[in-house]
Amino acid sequence: MRKAKNIKLIGILLIIILIILGISGCSSNSSDNSERYGVNITEKKVVSVKDIYTNPNEYLDQTVRLEGKIVRECPSGCWFY
Repeated sequence: MRKAKNIKLIGILLIIILIILGISGCSSNSSDNSERYGVNITEKKVVSVKDIYTNPNEYLDQTVRLEGKIVRECPSGCWFY
């Protein structure tokens, strides 16, 4: 009987720890919106999507700045159109 209580207690503690870790992973530490996903965008020149499509080799392995209107977005911000 005592062993079953210990297993229940350990299970409850693990669930509480997982909930705390999940909540702490959702917080944002950055107050600057220009830095997201570990990349700080410092490019000044705006490149159009048309330029990238017409000259893709020119932009390989480069960070570029795109500007436009987001018309559809994933709720967590992982993709957009």
